[in-house]
Amino acid sequence: MEAAMGAMCVDGGVVYPAGVQMADFEELQERLRRRREEAAKLLKELDAALEALPRIKALAEARLFGDAETLVNQLFPGIAPSADDPKAHNESLSPAGVVKVAREVLLSTGRPLKRGALVRAIERRGHSLPGADKSKNLGTILWRHHAEFVNLDKLGYWPRDTKIEGVYDPANPPDGIYAKGYR
Repeated sequence: MEAAMGAMCVDGGVVYPAGVQMADFEELQERLRRRREEAAKLLKELDAALEALPRIKALAEARLFGDAETLVNQLFPGIAPSADDPKAHNESLSPAGVVKVAREVLLSTGRPLKRGALVRAIERRGHSLPGADKSKNLGTILWRHHAEFVNLDKLGYWPRDTKIEGVYDPANPPDGIYAKGYR
């Protein structure tokens, strides 16, 4: 049997195949530990990348559509006025004020915004909107001012008199615009 296995050596009561030293096992064990550490590091990096993807997507969209406020809030979370900020306690805008600020926000953003996004953009500018359901109230105010705003299907609100190349032309509005017929 010794001939089939090769010569055996005894080291401290442990029998190894001929030519194998304890140091060989220790070296192998150390290499395996290093590989495990590298794999753990890679897993942490992958987890961080997966966690960052939604933020990266929001950044890309903000850059693509020119929404500087969203971009700043993504890069520096928490800079929006807090509840302790004096701006957060200002009076709610009147409907005329809402219309004015909504138009300013939309034009500075350069793209249509849905109600929720428009509410957030208005509030980031330090304005307070009326009511418990701010999004619903904003929609009602803009609907009542249908001569000034359109709601582009699946895109959001936009000033009725402002063209978006390839998307909306006030001279020839497409079907699917709410308040249709109020030109």
